[in-house]
Amino acid sequence: MSPSIAAAAGTDKVSLPMNEKNVLLRECVLRNTKYCYAIVLNTGADTKVMKSSTDATIKVSDLDKEINRVICVFLAIMFCLCVLGAAIIAGGYSSTNVWLESLYTPDSSQKSLPAGLFFQSGALFFVGLAQMIPIALLVQLRMARIVNAKLMQWDDEMVHTIEANVSLSGKEEHIRTNVRTVNLVDELGQLSFIFSDKTGTLTQNIMEYRKCSIDGIAYGKGTTMIGIAAKEREGKSFEIK
Repeated sequence: MSPSIAAAAGTDKVSLPMNEKNVLLRECVLRNTKYCYAIVLNTGADTKVMKSSTDATIKVSDLDKEINRVICVFLAIMFCLCVLGAAIIAGGYSSTNVWLESLYTPDSSQKSLPAGLFFQSGALFFVGLAQMIPIALLVQLRMARIVNAKLMQWDDEMVHTIEANVSLSGKEEHIRTNVRTVNLVDELGQLSFIFSDKTGTLTQNIMEYRKCSIDGIAYGKGTTMIGIAAKEREGKSFEIK
């Protein structure tokens, strides 16, 4: 029981039950009671952990960002060309564009106005200039990244070997490269610095028993299996205590 509740209850410590029978849900009304000691309980999305959590950001490589910027520039250029071409056709409709109108409106009584021809011509220019957008480039880039990820996973030179005297299972283990995010494969060739906080990002968090003393009796070897293996590689003898 917390000190504040114990002091309010009097000099004698009184155990106040905290179970499902003492829970008041939100908007409940407590009647025929002078006072009560309450503790606010938040669950679900109202907890501090949930309110402090943020949505995971989408990981996008620098190459994807550059491609998106280039596509936006191409779209702006294509839109300007469509507007310019449609304006030229609509502006010279009476003298130079009668033949274009007659292609899809043979009946002279159904000729459209220059404003309608502006939007029709703009749509035609949009379809004709749509090849400026490199849609196939995105597909080819995705396929190249998938193939590159598979080659990294199959590469025999990118295998981490854990010796049997250091492995937790007691057997020699081989850990291959595991590509979890295909979109960031091409970023590996652009790394200049690697920062690690030593919490398992690039290392393994393994808690190994070293040594302890119980009732004046020492138990343990006083070092880890990694320390023993390091001394054996250096040719030093190690005496187990």
